[in-house]
Amino acid sequence: MKVYPDNLVEVVLVCSEFSGAVKTLWFINNVVQPICQAAYNNDFNEVRLLLERNSKYLNIQDSRGGDTPLICACKKGNNRIVSYLLKRNANVNLRDKSGCTALHYACEMRNQEVIPLLLEARADTSVKNQDGETPLDIARRLQFHNIESMLRRNS
Repeated sequence: MKVYPDNLVEVVLVCSEFSGAVKTLWFINNVVQPICQAAYNNDFNEVRLLLERNSKYLNIQDSRGGDTPLICACKKGNNRIVSYLLKRNANVNLRDKSGCTALHYACEMRNQEVIPLLLEARADTSVKNQDGETPLDIARRLQFHNIESMLRRNS
């Protein structure tokens, strides 16, 4: 018998109600939250509708990698969703299972539009991931000089 998170049924019903299809992904015994998948796929309307239905999904972390909707949007460079989540006060400093924050992924993506938004929302520039890298270290490694200087100013 498989055991799933207590809120799975509610999440599945919400997704079915709004999109007509269940967008839950199953990875063995792990669940990727539908709002995370919507953020990853740049489905702004799905993200908005899920949050209007229940704001607790704003900072939910999936059980696979610990991604939040904000992290998923930053991983894919979905700037409109990032901006929307930040306006709803998403926690910019939540870490996934590798210790990365949304700012780490925005630096990896070299996203010059999102990084200032994350910094304005008080993203912590000193957080180290499991590899011991801060967002500034990532910018240096990628020779992303504009962002490197921006991160230094906000350290």
